[in-house]
Amino acid sequence: MIPLPGTGVYAGSIATYLFKIEKQKAFWANTIGIFFSSVIIWSATLASMKGMS
Repeated sequence: MIPLPGTGVYAGSIATYLFKIEKQKAFWANTIGIFFSSVIIWSATLASMKGMS
């Protein structure tokens, strides 16, 4: 997976600006989103590494 502009936090930041969402709410939404994204990728990587062993 390649992180491309227009996905994830990039899109969230642009939406925050366009829809004039409070910066603190947007910060926490992006932080929680990136946390769950990282956990999912970490879990998938760990599972695939165990599958190769």
